[in-house]
Amino acid sequence: MSNVAWIQLPRSIIKDPRLSSLEFCILARFKFLQFASSGMGKFEIDLNELKRSLEVNDNRTLKKALDNLYQYKYISKQVTFNRGRPVEVILDLDKMNLNNDFTQLPLKLFSKVGEIGHHGFRLLYYYESYVNRNKDHKQFCFAALETIENETGISRKTIVKYNKILVKAKLLQIDRHELETDYQYDEAGELIFNKYNNHYEVRLEKLL
Repeated sequence: MSNVAWIQLPRSIIKDPRLSSLEFCILARFKFLQFASSGMGKFEIDLNELKRSLEVNDNRTLKKALDNLYQYKYISKQVTFNRGRPVEVILDLDKMNLNNDFTQLPLKLFSKVGEIGHHGFRLLYYYESYVNRNKDHKQFCFAALETIENETGISRKTIVKYNKILVKAKLLQIDRHELETDYQYDEAGELIFNKYNNHYEVRLEKLL
């Protein structure tokens, strides 16, 4: 895996529910461009290339997302659209600093955006954020749907929809847990059931 290019994102970004999934993908792209520019927080981007890489069709959608990133102070200068010319981006390095608390996935994930969408891209980072790849056990996320919704701002219905898309794309494995019982009874004589959260495992090998 030494030749694999990775995108490392602070967990504070992954779990910022204010961010739309498109805004999250833009920050992931900016983080890669920051790395490509030797860690500098200032670089130029081609907006048409950014739209192409993120599967965005119109300037209005992209501009709204960039304006929000400026409002949330992830970028320090409002991005001005100049027809046919590169534009300058200045990141807030304090917010983009990894501080040894980050999650990484291969750059190749961007090639899957057309298939898994912005929500799928973000959910993979979210699930991976629960995993410590340096350990041999617990290579999965077991957050409840309510927790995922609260920490990403993605609705439960959308989470379920894109989980199915990720499974179909063979980028996610879900071990489902139904109601279980060990045949113990409560004080009212009712059978006690336990509900365990699903396990979400990112199939990292499909991106290497």
